[in-house]
Amino acid sequence: MEYVTTLLLLTLSIFINAIIIGSIGFFITNSIRKKGNKYPFNWWVNNGRGFIFITSVILSLAYYYGGII
Repeated sequence: MEYVTTLLLLTLSIFINAIIIGSIGFFITNSIRKKGNKYPFNWWVNNGRGFIFITSVILSLAYYYGGII
């Protein structure tokens, strides 16, 4: 039962981390666009999903090995 609980918590933390990182990236690129750069979303559109997923998994593993989960 502990295995299932840990697996659910890791999955939930990956999902929540992805939402938070994606929101931060959106607001950063939106503020850059408002300052005059018309195309800051090109990098985010092309590379953002991979960046978000990898960072979310790394943070979740850090939570797990750090004893938070």
